Amino acid sequence: MFNIGGSAQYIVLSDKYTRYNAWNKLADACLLITQNERLIALDEIGSILGVSIPDRPSQEFRAITWDQLGQLDPELIEIGSHTCSHPILKKCSESELENELTQSKNTIESELGRKVVSFCYPNGQISDYNPSVMQAVQKAGYTNAVVAHGTLVEANANRFALERISAPHNNQFFQYMIDSRPYLSQQKKSLIGSK
Repeated sequence: MFNIGGSAQYIVLSDKYTRYNAWNKLADACLLITQNERLIALDEIGSILGVSIPDRPSQEFRAITWDQLGQLDPELIEIGSHTCSHPILKKCSESELENELTQSKNTIESELGRKVVSFCYPNGQISDYNPSVMQAVQKAGYTNAVVAHGTLVEANANRFALERISAPHNNQFFQYMIDSRPYLSQQKKSLIGSK
């Protein structure tokens, strides 16, 4: 049992399948807590499991490098901001919010020499942001922001709450989604049907 943000999390680690489910359960629980609570939870998880959690991911799990990002064609790929530490922005103080929004943007612009105009809310669920956060995003110099729910963007959409289709874990289905007019047509029909 793990205590994450005051909530008991029971997990099983008997095989690959249960370890995968445990990871998802613990990761989801960590999405709902503050950065400080997350660091405490990670320390507790490491202690209970008798493992050392590294400060940085191993080579196998590292993110793309600045050099690799710089090689992407800016006419085809836009690099947006997603904060420095992935907090739930609605739970941040005003100064924490400003720092998360501006430091991430400034770092990307400095490293890549490109203007950052787009923002993606951490977690991106309706419960993770509010009008004050959206106003802070605009004040930080972004021209738009995306959320992690919804389907297709409508013409009258709020630029600071643009809906998007989340990428699934299954690569084949993701390929179908981005290459498929039938998939987009289905999404449009379900959107129209829900009104």
